[in-house]
Amino acid sequence: MSMTESERTKLRRRRLLKSAAAVPAIFVLPAGAEVANSSLNACVARGFPPGTQTPANPIPATSHDQWVRSFQPAGPNDNPPAGNYLQFVDGKPVATASCWNSVHPGGPFADGQNLIR
Repeated sequence: MSMTESERTKLRRRRLLKSAAAVPAIFVLPAGAEVANSSLNACVARGFPPGTQTPANPIPATSHDQWVRSFQPAGPNDNPPAGNYLQFVDGKPVATASCWNSVHPGGPFADGQNLIR
């Protein structure tokens, strides 16, 4: 009994699907550097709209905000003054401790107040 054109097409499709299913697939997950870079892009302030100001630097040692900062004691003659200074990645400030910690997995680590201790 001979096959019709439609039956032959179906048979070819089945063979093609079976062949495709038999080929091993390799899925590539991003490596640590790529994950860190995507975190960096999501977390680091990449510029501010025109007319806005960058975060204040420094703020008093008793204060904290959304920006990752570290305490620096006063310099000679209180210049620069003591306070919590912005910490930068690629010249840009970083918002929130979780973002900082994701792009600095080896430390130094920021705490819940976005301060590096």
